Amino acid sequence: KKFKDMEKELLENAKNIERFRSEYLPEKIQLLLVGEAPPDSGDRFFYYPNVKTNDWLFIAILKAFSGENAYEKYINFRKSNDVSILKTRYLQELKNRGIFLMDLSSFPAGKITPDSQKDTFMKSLEKLIKNGNMDKDTPIILIKKSVYECLYMELINKNYCVLNQGVIPFPSCGQQTNFNEKFLDILKKNKISTILK
Repeated sequence: KKFKDMEKELLENAKNIERFRSEYLPEKIQLLLVGEAPPDSGDRFFYYPNVKTNDWLFIAILKAFSGENAYEKYINFRKSNDVSILKTRYLQELKNRGIFLMDLSSFPAGKITPDSQKDTFMKSLEKLIKNGNMDKDTPIILIKKSVYECLYMELINKNYCVLNQGVIPFPSCGQQTNFNEKFLDILKKNKISTILK
């Protein structure tokens, strides 16, 4: 029974994550970011509006697309205000720009091995194409070594447009600057604008 309860909780969390993610699905994706999986902590996720700490990927993406000023404003605002007000605004701006984050797995990495979800992920991509949200020319950036190693050749062999030809680290544990440099370099080389309002 305990295992059944855990399984049920995992599925419920995954459904909740995908519900929040779907709110920010652009009509036409201009840039698809692919991460590994939602954090093990159930209260943190890129598309959750009220994440008070360790919102690593969102903060790194915000910094890349909005620059140092917006990043500092967000960090300072978060200290004394309801962060969801500002985060929701930035998430909406990312959506308006056609920037969307998918994960290799909807389940936290600590619960289910993300690469075991590869087939499900590829089916999700095909569904986005079928629904007209993207096509095979839509630029894709893979974030984190495990994601790159799992998906790069698969996507290239199926004629998807993967922009990074090397690993971009996840922006935590001292890798924030490294992430920022590599991410911005890819955007610049591919003439992708980094301006958010």
